[in-house]
Amino acid sequence: MRRSIIIAISLFLLLSIATYADFAFSKVGTAGMKFLQIGVDGRSTAMGTAVAATGNDISALYWNPAGIVNLNNNNVIAGYTKWFSDIQYTYFGYTMNMGLNGAFGLQFAMLGMGQMNETTIEYPEGTGKTFSSSNMLFGISYSRNFTDKFAFGFTAKYIMETIWDLSASTIGIDIGVLYQTGVENLRIGGVMRNFGGQAEFSGRQLDNQITYIDPNTGLTIPGYNITAQTTPFTLPTEFRIGMAYDWVHTETNVFTTSVEFSHPNDGEERVFLGIESVISNIFALRVGYKYRHNEFMHRPENEILGQLTGLSAGAGVHIDMNQFKINVDYSAANYDRLGIVHRVTLGFGF
Repeated sequence: MRRSIIIAISLFLLLSIATYADFAFSKVGTAGMKFLQIGVDGRSTAMGTAVAATGNDISALYWNPAGIVNLNNNNVIAGYTKWFSDIQYTYFGYTMNMGLNGAFGLQFAMLGMGQMNETTIEYPEGTGKTFSSSNMLFGISYSRNFTDKFAFGFTAKYIMETIWDLSASTIGIDIGVLYQTGVENLRIGGVMRNFGGQAEFSGRQLDNQITYIDPNTGLTIPGYNITAQTTPFTLPTEFRIGMAYDWVHTETNVFTTSVEFSHPNDGEERVFLGIESVISNIFALRVGYKYRHNEFMHRPENEILGQLTGLSAGAGVHIDMNQFKINVDYSAANYDRLGIVHRVTLGFGF
């Protein structure tokens, strides 16, 4: 057993070091499929997404798969996010506790942008044609306790992005650990998200016919077929490590604070803070803050929204009907110029 723990920790650290080595040569804004960094549930986003170490609800399926082993029975989550410019983001997840064999999970996410007008240099106001763009994620997760304090989990996911009739897809993985320190309720969690291969767009829009003049013979070849080559791009990989501590933990009331550090491969390091107060095991109030979550939009000298950029808040209701449980969570997050993003999540336990 001890050997298995050492292997798991070593694998996690080695992959983390490899990721940091890549970060050293990465540039801001070079990763694609950025929808993978959008929060999908009301609880986590209300807490500023500082949840890598909490590991006590189904949102761990998305943020740190090691945490799903702590969930009892079966759980289902459905989330909806009203993103910017009428972009819609939906998320579905399912976890199953298999006892000593660990826990299993499935997740599916879809981001849709609706119909957009085609514009060209000749027709900047539109050609009359429309096109759409979407992103999709499907993941399978597994988590297991190696001891009563240490859990390890991973997610393998298929990711695809489409624009008109062009598409790009690849495989990514999340690897996470969760450690109960034994010092009261202090937990430490770490996760490497979206680690995987490169993706490259392909499709009919890259195929064209041109009139080609052979430089050697001078012959003109009409209808010469060419295919444009696109540049491969990486996933938005990030390494997160955080701590969570329950200042109050009774049978009915819990008060939790969490702090998390993030190092993405296409941006600056960030700090996430979260607070949650659960009252009578029914109501939950949450607040969070993302420090430097978008340093280019921050406007401290401007109006109140600019000063509160990165702040989030929300609430939740828990209904326990013996073997059937219902959770409803809501969050609102401030993105300054882009406005307030609202999320609603519905969860079931059975």
